[in-house]
Amino acid sequence: MRFTKPTVSPRNICQLKRPGEFESYPDAVSGQERSQRNTQDVEEMPKPYLIVMCSPDRDRFSTRRALGSIKATDLSRAEFWLVDNNYDAAFRHPDVMNRALQVAAGRGQSVIFLDDDIEVATYDWIERLEQATKRSGADIIGCRHVWADGNTNHEGYWIDETGIVAPIIGAEHRFCEGAPGIAYVPSLCSALMLVHNPGDYSFDAGFAKYQQDLDICLQSWAADKPVVCILDLKIMHHAGSTGELHDNFAQRLQADSVYFSNKWRDFLTTLYNRNELEHLHDYMPGHNFWRTEYHKASLMKKTDSLEAESLFRRIANDCYDEKMRSGANYHLYRLTGELAPLRRCMSLNPCHRAARERLASESDQDIAHYKSCTHGHDCSRCVLGAK
Repeated sequence: MRFTKPTVSPRNICQLKRPGEFESYPDAVSGQERSQRNTQDVEEMPKPYLIVMCSPDRDRFSTRRALGSIKATDLSRAEFWLVDNNYDAAFRHPDVMNRALQVAAGRGQSVIFLDDDIEVATYDWIERLEQATKRSGADIIGCRHVWADGNTNHEGYWIDETGIVAPIIGAEHRFCEGAPGIAYVPSLCSALMLVHNPGDYSFDAGFAKYQQDLDICLQSWAADKPVVCILDLKIMHHAGSTGELHDNFAQRLQADSVYFSNKWRDFLTTLYNRNELEHLHDYMPGHNFWRTEYHKASLMKKTDSLEAESLFRRIANDCYDEKMRSGANYHLYRLTGELAPLRRCMSLNPCHRAARERLASESDQDIAHYKSCTHGHDCSRCVLGAK
């Protein structure tokens, strides 16, 4: 199987036809300009970022959706590789990812790995990743992942001392100094992962397909370099649309999990001793700090309205889950009668029917919406657009 030329914005687009073999395509230029371009000069002036996405079929819906979302963002400083991971049975993700790290290191680039089941809606997402690198000093950077309904998929991964892994959702994070919103995390998912200084890292070929992203994060912590997640930058991650369809998914995941646990067991006993992560030492998988605070505030509305208002204000200001912040603002409106929280509620969640009706009745402002909101699917426009 060979991919056709990807129609994305960067002028230099490389495509992996088979493991180790690449083609370059000058894109978005006229035939005359193309004929005048000196290929050697292009190679000598690489763009700062190399984006790598693997897919078994660039024509399937999830891949086209992912590429379409990325094309709508600023790719002026990036080169894009679309990699065929269904070329033959010998394909291995760590091998291709290492090839990308090696090429980028030789060119002085950073690498951004993407899965083919994501959607990106932030126009300057690459700039946001770059700024996080500068502000945090981290080499490994990711962002918050959300489901199609807007609920948080994860904001990093927690790992216990035996190597058991669980998604972090709704934790009370510790942020980089002077960088609110950039949180320290033990590890990240490579569905969106920036690797700065790629020459300092390598993906362990002992992994067949899974856990190599957790592994490279622990490499970073072992070198006293933090791993961070940008909580106010999000992607929609339709997780499981590829890997879990394979018959040997469970077997592969189990084998890679055992390999990961055996490799890092000793290091994991000290991972949470560092200041950046000590608050997560006793993290309870499945416990959502902000949801607990929200429920507490809701229960206190009738018994202690002032304390409930204080809790809702904290959620509205500090929580990074837009749906929870939207709900907190709606409660603030009901407690105070102020219209500002009601408008904020709507900006965070345009599907909040009660807020839309209240705002229309109290301000004579008819809030138009792109759909009737009588069903709960295809919410990506609102979810990804909420600020």
